[in-house]
Amino acid sequence: MKKLSFSFVVFVSALLVLEMLARIAGTIDEDISERAPANADAWMRYSPIVGWERRPGYEGDVGGAERAFDDAGYFTADSDEITNSFDRKKVVFIGDSNTFGWGAPTPASFVEVAEKLLPNVDAINLGVVGYSSHQGRVLLEKQLPLLEPDLVVVSFNFNDRRYVLPPQAADGPAEFQRAYEGSRNSLAGLMGFLETSHFYRGLRRVMRKVGLVPQYVGEVDVTRLEPRVDEDAYRSNLAQIGSQAERFGIPVLFVLLRDDPIQSDHLKRGIASLENRDYDLAIAYLRAATNSHMMFRDLARLYLVRTYELKGDEEKAAEVALAPSIYRSFTGGTLIRSDVEYNEIMRQVAAESDAALLDGAAVLEEHPSVFVDFCHFDADGHRLLGERLAERISEILGVGNLGSTRSPEPRRRAPGAL
Repeated sequence: MKKLSFSFVVFVSALLVLEMLARIAGTIDEDISERAPANADAWMRYSPIVGWERRPGYEGDVGGAERAFDDAGYFTADSDEITNSFDRKKVVFIGDSNTFGWGAPTPASFVEVAEKLLPNVDAINLGVVGYSSHQGRVLLEKQLPLLEPDLVVVSFNFNDRRYVLPPQAADGPAEFQRAYEGSRNSLAGLMGFLETSHFYRGLRRVMRKVGLVPQYVGEVDVTRLEPRVDEDAYRSNLAQIGSQAERFGIPVLFVLLRDDPIQSDHLKRGIASLENRDYDLAIAYLRAATNSHMMFRDLARLYLVRTYELKGDEEKAAEVALAPSIYRSFTGGTLIRSDVEYNEIMRQVAAESDAALLDGAAVLEEHPSVFVDFCHFDADGHRLLGERLAERISEILGVGNLGSTRSPEPRRRAPGAL
């Protein structure tokens, strides 16, 4: 028993020393590289209704900037405006990480930029990182009677087009309930506890680097993948958002956005060549796209399969359909639908429902240097979009525009640069 007790003490002591060393190394590593904290999802909590939501009372880094949520999960910058807007117009924004403000500090997000340019207008930002049109529709249904806005601004596209594994994991009540229950079981509790350990996180990172813990699942046929929200569901969600607002007599403004035009360049050129029936050129572009940015590679692979099928080479089509590694996260995998397809659906829904439409994609496409990754843009991009939004909101609500002078043009980015 003495030997056993001594061994146990030595074992626990060794773990504590390793934990201490890991914490020191982790702190130094984060200070040097200025990375976000290891638990990048601390800002959210699971929900059986919308999948996940902002964690009330959270203060910390999200999307490269400090954020703060109040006890109800709203941005603290919006807290007073929610309750003290009786003599001002109220505009509610629903959307994903771009609406949330990813890529810029909260005061520099396009929501706040538009608000600053409009007299007597309070803008309430309900954007949530990773949200799809399904989650936005459900969220708006709850928030409309609470906030009673004068206008709803809607922007969803990117996350709807990401794949899910398995197909039945598409956005919906059953999937969100399953994920919520899974987050509350004993295994999830153990994993949550382990996440507090720097030693555990450091060991996992090392094991991933040497290939013992994969970040990717095995080979998958991309033609069998389904998006989080397919085309029919996307159309239905947007139409229902319009109907919800119409029941309250509230106008809707849809905002089109698109993927980074530089990082998706090979993909778009390949699609254009395919449509022009220049199959050899399409194959060259699409093959380059499958080897370039991760977020576009599986979508490029799908179009590559289609190109070989049109050439009559079924064997090659079946070969390229097998992706060697598929990435996924809690917000979905890579893209398997084109932004052009979903933007066209938004255009159609806006026309059918007499909703207003702002082509934010055209605004940002004139300045591709503002993109910081596959779909997010920096403070310059938020400013450009916010200025255009202020003009449209002014037209819709008749509140007038402060008409600030245009800021200097964003910096130019060399072709191919990140």
